[in-house]
Amino acid sequence: MFEHYAFSAKRKFGDVHYVKNEKFIELSLDELMSHLKEVSAFFCDNLFNIELAKLFINIDKVKKITIDTISENGSICTPDSLACLLEFIRVFPEKIEIEIIEPAESNSEIGLALDRTFLTNVAKVIASDRSLTKLVKNSFGIKPLPISIYGSCCSRDIFDAHDKYNKKSLFTISKYISNNSIVSMFSAPFYYDELDINLDSKFLQYAVKADLDKTTLIDFIHSLSPESLCIIDIMDERFDLLSYRGSYITKTWNFVKTNSYKKIKSNCSQIEFDSEEKIKQTCDNISRLLEIIKSNISYKKIVINNTPMAEYYYSDEGFKRFDDQKYNVLRYNNFHQRVITYIKENHSDVIVMETPWYLNFGDTNHKWGVHPYHFNKSFYLSRAKRLLLAGVSL
Repeated sequence: MFEHYAFSAKRKFGDVHYVKNEKFIELSLDELMSHLKEVSAFFCDNLFNIELAKLFINIDKVKKITIDTISENGSICTPDSLACLLEFIRVFPEKIEIEIIEPAESNSEIGLALDRTFLTNVAKVIASDRSLTKLVKNSFGIKPLPISIYGSCCSRDIFDAHDKYNKKSLFTISKYISNNSIVSMFSAPFYYDELDINLDSKFLQYAVKADLDKTTLIDFIHSLSPESLCIIDIMDERFDLLSYRGSYITKTWNFVKTNSYKKIKSNCSQIEFDSEEKIKQTCDNISRLLEIIKSNISYKKIVINNTPMAEYYYSDEGFKRFDDQKYNVLRYNNFHQRVITYIKENHSDVIVMETPWYLNFGDTNHKWGVHPYHFNKSFYLSRAKRLLLAGVSL
């Protein structure tokens, strides 16, 4: 396990230097830049990819990252690659010390280009004859941000990962609604016998009942305050819908276990999650939901957590591809992309939060197991950092 990662312009492709007793590893900055520009395939099992994946998965053990752009011919960081490198630096949690080494006459000025906020990790910028040291405030003094989530574990796990990493919480979860399709939310209530929702978990009982009662919207809006950040993701739209007597019901694994489902399953019709009918209704109802939320809080505090399914996961044996037939990854991602495109085109005022493509992979060490919607620690922590920055800057 390494605590200090360095990416050096002096290292060539495939050149990896280990100092295990010092928990230090040095990799090629050239190879990193190739990955950031998607020139090479990240999910292939070469040595660089494996070490980079280990960095992202074990990010909670990392203390320092060094970016050394000085080679024998000067800096290799050209203006066109600067944006990719800055994005890479910004994904790391705020407790990690980032060291930038660049020529005094650098055209890119990586250190100076980084955001000058209290969430900037850059502790030192070394440029030949000058040294700039910047203290990191580590989010000191931030009042916990109230969070309301309409979505799935893709959003909820951001805050679990943040709290575990920081050993404290800078967020307060006011409401978490999951396993509810946005199409179901706006349909007619489904009347049921309380005893038929025969689930052991109170949380799952609430989720199923809210989907049937259609109380989701009221509960969610009541949770909002002027200070709230509203997080929405559409991962739970991966479930098919059931149409029954004018009502839509989200066909979750939990609803299928209930006696209510057993009573109606022979008399209801099923709508596939990525059918044209479902896509249209999803987009229409997202617009309805966003307009209602905007009437209660500022649009600047609405965050769409753009989370496609991961196609790959990492284990001790390297990268593996998820079984597409089992999880419908490609079908879901096509559906997801169409809905996100609709949101960007029709609601450009809200924040669409995204993660660099190279963080979009699963981790076998995830506490809920390996699935295309369970990601690595860096994926979650980079988004927590984005949300903190959004929350305190508004």
